[in-house]
Amino acid sequence: PGEYWSRVPASMKAIFSLFNEPVLRTGPQPADYNVLDVLRHAARPHDFVVFKVDFDTPELEVGLVRVIAKSRALSLLVDEVLFEYHFATRPNFGWGGTEGKSTVDDALQLMSELRAAGVRSHFWI
Repeated sequence: PGEYWSRVPASMKAIFSLFNEPVLRTGPQPADYNVLDVLRHAARPHDFVVFKVDFDTPELEVGLVRVIAKSRALSLLVDEVLFEYHFATRPNFGWGGTEGKSTVDDALQLMSELRAAGVRSHFWI
């Protein structure tokens, strides 16, 4: 976080927020921290929200992005999703077993769902 804030111009610091916390779940079970709950409480529809998903736990990552795609309330808050989508490929990209069970077709389908919900969405591998 210190490195992040050192790059934000002083005039912008009052309007920026950074939440750099571990993601432990995507569903409704109790937890100390739920990034989607924070998003619901911190963001307003007029805010510009970029949601970057890149923590190398495919099941949690895909689940998180699916929740955004399927929730009208969340898709109204999130303007853009940037997603390092780990899906199974041949040959593999050397992700060290973090490929997940998704395919490129699954990735394209999820991006289409986000876009249909009004969220600009991009993925890379």
